[in-house]
Amino acid sequence: MKILSFFLYFLLTQIVKADYDTVFINQHLQTIEREKAEFKLIREKTNTNVAKSFCYSLNDKLLWKGELKGKNTMLRNGRFEYYTANNTIQFIAHYQNDKLLGEYQVFSEDGKYVKESRNYLSSLGDYTFHIFSKHGNFTSQTGAYNALGQKTGLWQNYFYNSVQVKNSSNYKEGRKDGESIEFYPNGNVKRREIYIYGKLSSKQMFDEQGNKVKYYPTFTYPSHKESLYKYLYRKTEFFKKISQTTAFEISFQVSKEGIVSDVNIDGIEDLAIRVEIENVLLKMKNWEPAYQENQAIDFIYRKSFKPLASKE
Repeated sequence: MKILSFFLYFLLTQIVKADYDTVFINQHLQTIEREKAEFKLIREKTNTNVAKSFCYSLNDKLLWKGELKGKNTMLRNGRFEYYTANNTIQFIAHYQNDKLLGEYQVFSEDGKYVKESRNYLSSLGDYTFHIFSKHGNFTSQTGAYNALGQKTGLWQNYFYNSVQVKNSSNYKEGRKDGESIEFYPNGNVKRREIYIYGKLSSKQMFDEQGNKVKYYPTFTYPSHKESLYKYLYRKTEFFKKISQTTAFEISFQVSKEGIVSDVNIDGIEDLAIRVEIENVLLKMKNWEPAYQENQAIDFIYRKSFKPLASKE
């Protein structure tokens, strides 16, 4: 509390010493009439095109601070600090011409430790990241995304509160490509797989002592010999029409015994159609359940349907 009070005192004294203007802005950092404004901006008067700026809510809560470039429409440049309603640090970002570039840190709710650290590699939005365990003492995951938001490069997950890698995989354009390895807590290899652009090419599995054993995947999704689309098309009266015009999602639980329950349908307003689909799904037999480490488990299966493209 003393540190926060000192920070606010320091901030206020710096604002008093300098010469500042108050303007009102919208979410796009454009100056606007006070009556239409979403935020209040206090910015340093300067002869240059860059000014130290402090953004407040309309009820005078500090939201962020940093340097803005421009006058009427402004661009973020350099280090920016963002704050919660409780005046604790929320995240720190670096910008170049309003594009994230360089270090980006996300803090815990109390502002005491970093939950995630990113490094934006270009203005296109590609970045590497580290996610940290509670209190920020250990890394829990590392990886990277390309400019399209696809997984790329080396991804690693760690055992809880440990520096020991649990598994690592290589990605290309969102698909596994190259070697994927899973480890036991003692550091020995449990599972080694080779992928070629998303397709499993070779596979091996070992016990904790390093002896080769019969392979099985870490996880497999529930499956059925007939696709869900074909089954509903064949069994329901209105599915063909609704699937051509409406985007919707169906979810249901497949038990470890392969039994369907808890059907939920989002996006279809017609109650009669929802009831028909639900009843048909509840009668769908012979599901192969999901498997986690070769053990059947209950699993929520989800399927999204998009309207079919018009033939015209």
